[in-house]
Amino acid sequence: MHGYKMARVSAFKNKETKDKIRKIFTENTESVEYYKIVYGYSMQKKLLSRKVSGYIIGYDKDENKIIAIHIRFNGELIEKPFNFTVENVSNIVVKGKDKVQIFSSLLLKPITITVASSIGTTMESALLYPVNQEEGAQDFIEFAKVFLKRRK
Repeated sequence: MHGYKMARVSAFKNKETKDKIRKIFTENTESVEYYKIVYGYSMQKKLLSRKVSGYIIGYDKDENKIIAIHIRFNGELIEKPFNFTVENVSNIVVKGKDKVQIFSSLLLKPITITVASSIGTTMESALLYPVNQEEGAQDFIEFAKVFLKRRK
């Protein structure tokens, strides 16, 4: 999967994706004007199959909050948005350069979300949105590293 995600996305397609994820995020959350938004995915492996699903991640450094919206490729929500704060997150682990594992009382089990710098158009066949987000992905990973250290 890592080899495919590095394919570049056209400027038009990239803008289309970013507009789409911003719209979904705005329609499903409140007070979102200060949130930075990135797109990620999770992959669950079972014996001979893989289930891949998308996440829209909004984060606000000033408020120290992360909102994760689990979505289908058509934009429908799989479940209601998760509002992660230092009060309900017991741990965040950054794995490698693009994976974040969140442990929270809001979740039955931890989730691992990959926030790649680029998800190429070839990944649309895996029902993921194509997007280039080099700066946003790196910024989110750096924020995740210090999330619990920024308790108010």
